[in-house]
Amino acid sequence: MSASQIALDPSVSPLLDQGYEVAVLNGHLLVLNVPYVDAAQAVRRGTLVCNLGTTTPPLGPPPHHQAWFIGEIPCFASGQPMEAIISQRGPIHLWSGFTASAYFSNKPHGTSQFATYADKLMHYAELIEAQAGVIEPGVTSKTRKCFTFSESSSVFKYQDMASVRASIMAVTDKLRSEKIGLVGLGGTGSYILDLIAKTPVEEIHLFDGDKFETHNAFRAPGAASTGDLDRQLSKVEYFAERYVPMRNGIVSHNCRITTDNLCLLSDLDFVFVAVDSGPSRRLICEYLQSSGIPFIDVGMDLQMNQDSIGLHGMFRVTLSTPEQHQHFFDCVPTFDEQGEDLYRSNIQVADMNMCNAAHAVICWKQYRHFYLEHKRSHHRVYTLFDQRLHLDVTTERDAA
Repeated sequence: MSASQIALDPSVSPLLDQGYEVAVLNGHLLVLNVPYVDAAQAVRRGTLVCNLGTTTPPLGPPPHHQAWFIGEIPCFASGQPMEAIISQRGPIHLWSGFTASAYFSNKPHGTSQFATYADKLMHYAELIEAQAGVIEPGVTSKTRKCFTFSESSSVFKYQDMASVRASIMAVTDKLRSEKIGLVGLGGTGSYILDLIAKTPVEEIHLFDGDKFETHNAFRAPGAASTGDLDRQLSKVEYFAERYVPMRNGIVSHNCRITTDNLCLLSDLDFVFVAVDSGPSRRLICEYLQSSGIPFIDVGMDLQMNQDSIGLHGMFRVTLSTPEQHQHFFDCVPTFDEQGEDLYRSNIQVADMNMCNAAHAVICWKQYRHFYLEHKRSHHRVYTLFDQRLHLDVTTERDAA
């Protein structure tokens, strides 16, 4: 949604018409320079913030009646906090550089929902400003300064409204500067890509030297067309085309990693290894360990039970970090091509690929403190038959 669309939208335009200082940032609507009273009975200026429910016009009514306040806790003219409008006290981290002191929840008596964003923010501004006016008559939020529209420096080509609506921008920001490598775009690797493409990592480097073929279409996210298959694209070309409409930072390397090009991994912050060759796994993972680059290796073993006519097996997620890596080669298979056991039948099913990928990405997000964890597992195995997740090589973590 462009600046002019937001400024002219009937849900927002009354704010501008009445002279409020309005800004849009990171999918949020802000009213700046709102006068309020602090605990020392001094008049100060703060900012009201609410998340936009959509970036597609028309904006319509806000999805809820709550809003955040950036500044100190707003008080009555007496210096007593305005507890009646405060639902939660801060600090509440909205995104980098923006921390709220309070979360407001209040609406006029008899009102079930605000009709516009303007109604909602003017309601809060007027309540707070009225107390400041007792101390400084005539003080106002209506500064009549210019409307500000700021596009965040995001890799996404449209606003990440999922994080905005869930109010987890501050958590999502922890992933922002990452340069991720993904070696192998088979079943599990393609689902790993699908998940990390929806995070704000700076770059995603794809490494695979194979073509995207018909069998790949049945264990990859989305639905390939016959036209896609007829084009005989490489895997990196096919998947780049799928995710480039959503985001920037997809870097394709149409090659397998060998001794001649290991240096392509040297500038990455984290790597997912999703290959089905033991010798290739050893080559890549030994290089990453020697370079001090943390990584996750994934693997799957599904086998056919001819008596029951059904599949059984497991998938694995193994984390190696500079702090904890001695376990790695005891936990993963690196047999030669002739003796490879783990992938001898190469049975893969999309749901197991997806589960394997999801556990790998959750493990990475825990390592980057997106998800909290009490203990860090460096090796996790899920077995189908007993439906159990086995965790091994754990270290204590401070969940705070």
